[in-house]
Amino acid sequence: MVILTRLKRKRQGAYTVERKDRTEYRRLEAATVPAELIYPLTMHIGAPATPVVNIGDKVRIGTLIAKQNGLISANIYASVSGEITDIANYPTVNGEAPVS
Repeated sequence: MVILTRLKRKRQGAYTVERKDRTEYRRLEAATVPAELIYPLTMHIGAPATPVVNIGDKVRIGTLIAKQNGLISANIYASVSGEITDIANYPTVNGEAPVS
């Protein structure tokens, strides 16, 4: 309670400095989707998610592709529509392939 009363807060929310000088005069560009996407099933210190799709399945945006596995885990949903081409262990950002 003491910490909250000492903080200076604005009623309108947080104020951030706009840094648009590099982009304010640029045209909007359409975002592109790569030919293949890799969804890691281990996203944090928790348990890896369990895949609920199979190779060859067609998915749409928002389709559940992996279900949480344990208390500290997360569901993973497709962010694009497409076909599942592979389910395998790939190296992560730290260079190690997760153990299933």
